[in-house]
Amino acid sequence: MKKIFSILLISAATASFTACSTIESDEIFDKSAAERLNEATEKYSKLLTKAPYGWAFEYYPTGDADDGALLYALKFNNDGTVDVAGDPSQEHHVMAESSIWDIILDQGPVLSFSTYNNLIHMWSDPNSDGEGYLGDYEFSFVYDENEDPEKVIMLRGKKRGLKSRLKMIDEDVTPEEYLLDVDAMQMKNFPTSQKNYALLHIGEDVYRLDNMNTMVPEFYVYGTDPVFFGRPNSYLLAKYDGQYEMRFNKEFLNSDSTVSEKNFIFDAEKQEFVGVNGNARITPPVFSTLISENFFLGDVLSGKLIKNNEMGESFKPLWTAAENALKAKNYNLNESVLSLDKASEDANCSITLKYKPRTGAAVTLYYLFDLKESDGKVTLTYVAPFNSGAENILTNFPDVEKYIKAFAGTYTVDNPSENKFTVNSVKLTGVDDPNKSFVLNLTYPAAASLD
Repeated sequence: MKKIFSILLISAATASFTACSTIESDEIFDKSAAERLNEATEKYSKLLTKAPYGWAFEYYPTGDADDGALLYALKFNNDGTVDVAGDPSQEHHVMAESSIWDIILDQGPVLSFSTYNNLIHMWSDPNSDGEGYLGDYEFSFVYDENEDPEKVIMLRGKKRGLKSRLKMIDEDVTPEEYLLDVDAMQMKNFPTSQKNYALLHIGEDVYRLDNMNTMVPEFYVYGTDPVFFGRPNSYLLAKYDGQYEMRFNKEFLNSDSTVSEKNFIFDAEKQEFVGVNGNARITPPVFSTLISENFFLGDVLSGKLIKNNEMGESFKPLWTAAENALKAKNYNLNESVLSLDKASEDANCSITLKYKPRTGAAVTLYYLFDLKESDGKVTLTYVAPFNSGAENILTNFPDVEKYIKAFAGTYTVDNPSENKFTVNSVKLTGVDDPNKSFVLNLTYPAAASLD
């Protein structure tokens, strides 16, 4: 009897709970699932077509976000067409193609590029291995509380699950103008033809971001080994609200995971990218260490000084006197090159003197220096001529000797370029005499051997 009574109590309680749940469910879901899906479809359709200048599409076209992203410009039209513009080959040439778009119903609304568009479907087409690039052409809508739902739409690839972002373009420009503007900013700061790096300051930590020109830089704690500690984090540059935004695929964290940052806005005055949360910034290289750390592992940095380079009032006359002295003997002074090379026990760099006789091949002579970096400055100390030929020139041409030995001294090292991320040259300025200055044009292949 007690057992039956207990079962009846449980049954009654269950029935009561079910009734309450039914009432609450009816209150919350006063429309059918089909009606709610149709409303969501209409909502996203209106949002996509209301952007007068279209949307920037931050698209990850492969199955791995660390492969990098592409920036497309999309214009969704009321007639069901979508205009897609982009530079998938990243050769600074914008392509454009129109196709059909739709929002289809699945477990939720799905944005579908429903007819073939080369700029989109090329990434999802199978190739000889049956897979292809593993890109998506259908995307579910994802809510993100950190984004403005009227200006930003987060998407997730239906097959691969990678997140992409649509963000409203707010400038009255054509898709081609928008994309070329962003591309010019990218090339100005991180040209593809040149290796480069930047520094990430987050909390109290400093990370180095190698090869920013690839848009998939390796980051690691500054001063550690990139081979063992480097990890990729791809980024994409876009432009919103008149500002250039660098958005990384993964958040950066400081060493104790108390500070994070993912999006950075370019500050033209400071020439750096500043984290939108105010927790981090990305700055150009520290130029005082640019020379002493060889700038790039595995490369020997060379800085070339030629006649037309900027030279200060205290240094230019020394070049001119050396040039005239050699010219009097029918030699033409071509250039001097500062190269980092372990030339001897007492010297870690050399400065060359290259001149051309009236007949015969050009002659390059080496003079050994030792370079040290300290307190944000570099000091060059003259050591000796590399060989007897180099010594004979100094003996026979006193003005050449003055010129070569004038390189010795302590200097500040700066980027003379307006754009501080582009490292094409460095300017050395004497600490004791600011007019003793010269600009070196940088090259990155290995310097000529001293053997």
